[in-house]
Amino acid sequence: HVVLIGCRSRQQTLAEFTLHSFATRVREKLPAETQYGEVCPSPLTKAHGQYRFQWLLRSTRLRPLLAHIQSVLSTMTLPEDVMLTWDVDAMSLL
Repeated sequence: HVVLIGCRSRQQTLAEFTLHSFATRVREKLPAETQYGEVCPSPLTKAHGQYRFQWLLRSTRLRPLLAHIQSVLSTMTLPEDVMLTWDVDAMSLL
């Protein structure tokens, strides 16, 4: 399974910082079978006036990974201008 985490904001540094912070917290207690890449700009870096960053995770067991992502997200307060999304088994990485 592939989970694509996306973050977008009108402020480039805010979007990137938020996703890095989220990724750091998720990596602390990540399920053992999960592999992940680095936070990077999305292929379509800016769209509709918002900067976009993404983070890709792969796992053989989806439920523990999603439960962990949800628990981390529930402990975070996102800045007002930031939108964090995730796409499970994404068909496109744009």
